[in-house]
Amino acid sequence: MKVRFSAVVLAGLLAGCASSIPLVAISGENHVFTGSAAPGAKPGSRFTFTDGKIKCDGVFDTRPVDPNIRAQVACSNGRKGTIVAKRDSSGSSGQGTFTLDDGTSGKFIFGAGAGNF
Repeated sequence: MKVRFSAVVLAGLLAGCASSIPLVAISGENHVFTGSAAPGAKPGSRFTFTDGKIKCDGVFDTRPVDPNIRAQVACSNGRKGTIVAKRDSSGSSGQGTFTLDDGTSGKFIFGAGAGNF
């Protein structure tokens, strides 16, 4: 248990040094938004993603002590919502879902898995 915790803390420190982490949000209608998150050593790091017309952004906690992430997102077209995701064992990648106030929902991927889009 102690070894695993140390690995997670180390991964978090390394992720804090990265310049950006890729991310992608894909709605149920296969509408793809791509972007990045700017990790930092403190909570309150920003993320942004766009489809080229609509831009969405928010703030999240990059410290991987808790694998669960919950972040609010606001889009340039007035929609707002919530991202709920879970970090994998690396601490800098993971996936989850997003739901917007108009009922739009879909998948949210960040880190290594987002690089495929």
